[in-house]
Amino acid sequence: MKKILIISLLVLCYVGYTNALTIVSGTWNRNGNTVYFYEVENGQLKEKANYIIAKDKKFGFALNLDKEGYYVIGTKNSQLMTGKFIFYLKPDDQLNVSIGTNDYELIGENTAENKTLKEWFDLLKPINLNTISSKKGMFMTYAEYYPILEEVFKKAESWNFPQSDNKTFDESFLTFRKYDIALDALQFLFLPKTKQPDINYQPDCYKNFTFSKLCNSDQLMNYPFGNRLLANIDLYAYQVKKKANSSIEFGTSALLNDGLSNIKDELLKGELVLIYAKHKQTVEGLLNFQKEYSKYLTTESQNERFKVLLANKAKNSKGDTAIDFKFPNSEGKEISLSSFKGKAVYIDIWATWCGPCKKEIPHLIKLEEEYKDKDIVFLSVSIDAQSDLAKWKKFIVDNNMKGVQLFAGDKANDISKPYKLNGIPHFILIDKNGLIVSQEAPRPSSPEIRLLLDNTLLK
Repeated sequence: MKKILIISLLVLCYVGYTNALTIVSGTWNRNGNTVYFYEVENGQLKEKANYIIAKDKKFGFALNLDKEGYYVIGTKNSQLMTGKFIFYLKPDDQLNVSIGTNDYELIGENTAENKTLKEWFDLLKPINLNTISSKKGMFMTYAEYYPILEEVFKKAESWNFPQSDNKTFDESFLTFRKYDIALDALQFLFLPKTKQPDINYQPDCYKNFTFSKLCNSDQLMNYPFGNRLLANIDLYAYQVKKKANSSIEFGTSALLNDGLSNIKDELLKGELVLIYAKHKQTVEGLLNFQKEYSKYLTTESQNERFKVLLANKAKNSKGDTAIDFKFPNSEGKEISLSSFKGKAVYIDIWATWCGPCKKEIPHLIKLEEEYKDKDIVFLSVSIDAQSDLAKWKKFIVDNNMKGVQLFAGDKANDISKPYKLNGIPHFILIDKNGLIVSQEAPRPSSPEIRLLLDNTLLK
């Protein structure tokens, strides 16, 4: 009775607005008191509606959908795959569903399309619980995961899904299945792990997860996580090349050009260019990138998104006065950031336990040597635990680290909070007047860093 009342009220709210409402009703059996409904735009989730649930856990939506296709119901934060469930909806459809933590059930009457999607979801459940539910995946080794993946892949290849009366769905579902299993398999590779799987020991099914096999149609951008999958395909291509040539760096023009040459669809080429553009950390670097790759941005949406990236980067590159901090060096002398006013300061926030941080050290040493006669200070701040002070002292000596070396220890929050650190290594550039040039400066290994340093020193 309560469900009927919810839907009736929602329908009444829309009377006179449309005759083709899509009605979604269900029960929310997981944490959180808000259910989010997402549409798909450019291969990413875009919130269309939300519903605050009461104690009875019931929720409902009366939706005026612009088109039939894939939609998502789930938790907040459109960037996270966790807690997201995919459905296929048309104007005038009804969906009745009970959603749990990592699963869902169709209740009562539902469309043939969503019954097929539920069968597919159940088929992939053994692998997606180890990727979408990343906490479990982080503790599973590739030796455990690969046999499960191979078994599921074989079942998926031989599965004859029931044909519906909807030709549009049946055709789209052929590519949807390829995208869905590829996302799960690739996502597992990129979960944080103590030991990453060796490419040489990957199942043969990974040969299907390439640009040439998955990027032949703009249908990828109708898949709810299409943009994520495109980025994962690119990252996987990099890993394969890195295995053959260890000197290859991620995010380079050479890698992008190779990806573009293997993508047949023009729209997807533009989307890959935008993915690379997001990694540019300076206005100068983004403008140089635009000169070379803007020709691939073929739609109004792609050009507008690039303008937003440029505007945000321009805003972020001009900061306020840098917040001061003070930490001891290896001899115990307290040194503050403000003591270097009159010189530019390139700050490296790192730790001895951080693998990516240590990979940047040779590049940082080289950079310091190139700019040793310039008005710039290279300042490294370790956020190792206080108990690792001796380990840090030994590390900087053993690795012949130059510049100013400081140890934050128990006072790490004095730098991590004001500079909003989300991870390390993290680099910040301050100009001669003590103003932030870039709160997320390029790494020493980035081709952008020298241009940014040179422009800063000219001012």
